[in-house]
Amino acid sequence: MRILPAAYAASLLFLATACEDKKPTPPAASTSAPAHAKSAPSAKPSAVASASAAPSASAEHDPFAPGVTIAPELDPNGWVKLVKPRPVTAKAGDKVWAAVLDAGGMAGLSTRLSVLEVVAVKGDTASLKDAHGNTYDNVSGGVIQPRGDLSKLKPGDLVTALNGANLMIAALVKNDAKAPRVKAWDEASGKVAEFDVDFIEPFTPGVAPLSWVVVPTEKGERRQVVFAVEGEKVWAADARGGFGFDKAKVKAWTPATAAKAGDAVLLASGGGIEKGKLKAVTPAQMGATVEVMREGKSVGVGAFLGDVAMP
Repeated sequence: MRILPAAYAASLLFLATACEDKKPTPPAASTSAPAHAKSAPSAKPSAVASASAAPSASAEHDPFAPGVTIAPELDPNGWVKLVKPRPVTAKAGDKVWAAVLDAGGMAGLSTRLSVLEVVAVKGDTASLKDAHGNTYDNVSGGVIQPRGDLSKLKPGDLVTALNGANLMIAALVKNDAKAPRVKAWDEASGKVAEFDVDFIEPFTPGVAPLSWVVVPTEKGERRQVVFAVEGEKVWAADARGGFGFDKAKVKAWTPATAAKAGDAVLLASGGGIEKGKLKAVTPAQMGATVEVMREGKSVGVGAFLGDVAMP
């Protein structure tokens, strides 16, 4: 499997292989199969997030601001019960986005948003399987989202790219259903590079399923991906787990693709959000340099434009 190096979630660690032009240094990988998936006898275990701990349901480990619902991940399906069920409209054989629970994290589980295949549908739930044959039964329709229309995507468009467990904002290079190719930030080389990925999804603006958002924590803000919206509640996830937020506390991630040098921007870095100033932009490569304060010093940090947003 071709695995995209970490940029959005540096804490997501899993198997990686080389891209064509440069071999990024792959992070360490977990090789245990999902804790709540039934594995096919010959199936390869899927990589799971293990480096960044999912918070437990206790207030002692609550890293988020007051008013945020911490998903009770000690119960394998506890947090799913907090998301309103809805009928599954997909049919057997369809590929869908879904939030499922895998091994890893402080509570023993971590929410993973991924593309899975529908095996069977029963009312408000579905059985899903991943590329390794691991199956997830009774997945609530409330956390299942259809895939978007890829037919109108063109090179240069922003997309959400998925490879293994890694979700990233990227720029489309080649719209190929079997081998899509994108450019994004490569941590190993410290520059924007091209990678083959498993799946792409049109970039979703605003606060909606599959959109990128900024959520509050007690130590600042983090960037997460939305997997469900119901009324005034938004459900989003990163390597730490799945969480419910009051919609008023969630801000859309708006990539600064039209920003110019000197503009105030936000930089997604290591799962957190830094405030800074845009120093330079290289539009052809979708690259940028952002000036941020670190340890009391002003430093210039290289970034992919999709990881830089307007405040």
